[in-house]
Amino acid sequence: MDLYAPLGTTLYACVDGEIYDPYYSNSYGNTVSIKGKYNGKTYYFFYAHMNAATTFKAGDKIKAGDIIGYSGKTGTSASGLKTNQVHLHFELRTEGTRVGNRIDPFIIPELNNGVVKKPKKEDQGWKD
Repeated sequence: MDLYAPLGTTLYACVDGEIYDPYYSNSYGNTVSIKGKYNGKTYYFFYAHMNAATTFKAGDKIKAGDIIGYSGKTGTSASGLKTNQVHLHFELRTEGTRVGNRIDPFIIPELNNGVVKKPKKEDQGWKD
């Protein structure tokens, strides 16, 4: 899911857990995953296109609400966007892989808070 936010918007950990495999990807740019549990199941919460590499290292413990970075426009999939189309790419995964194993993040009800699932095109800075 892409969550639109101005450049430099603070990104918070959405779960208690540990940092898992922070890396730079040509397509995703600066990324970080948090390995954490929700309702007894382990998930990997993936954040991409961050403005800089996270300062955390793999294995660092983290709490929900900790600042993990800032929104950016890194990676090839973000490079074609206009200045006002900066976003956080967020995924929920069932395994700690760099691709695949994605599931709908809205299976976690708390992730629905305040999210506009079908934003209007004009609210995203697009011009035809």
